[in-house]
Amino acid sequence: MNTATLKEAHELISTMEPMPEVRFVDSIQIGQYARQGDLYLLRIDEVPKGLKTTPTRQLAPGSTMGSRHTVGSGVTVYESAGQVQRNELGYMLAGPVIESPEHITVEHPEHAHISLPPGIYQVCYQVDVRTMRRVED
Repeated sequence: MNTATLKEAHELISTMEPMPEVRFVDSIQIGQYARQGDLYLLRIDEVPKGLKTTPTRQLAPGSTMGSRHTVGSGVTVYESAGQVQRNELGYMLAGPVIESPEHITVEHPEHAHISLPPGIYQVCYQVDVRTMRRVED
């Protein structure tokens, strides 16, 4: 049986690289959501007209750890529509649109990564109904 002092165990754990959990979504229909923290990913059937592509890979605005929802290369990201809409989840703010012919993995340092089937997704943010501003992680 291997034993270690509390100090030795703490040092071992603190030097280990975290293994991010990945949640795989096998199927998602048009109009259904997947959620990662304060981000909702709504499956849509087409990219809204007039949106331009953007080189950014970060899906939530900001520089805090909570805004670090990102996608990798091979995914087309379209600029944010920026409009508030009401749906069955309440008020949401439309963010960027992501599109990929292959699985899309949205990563975040504080949440489980989420892997979605190929398709087009509207990123939506929660809205505080009192201020009509985006809720942030």
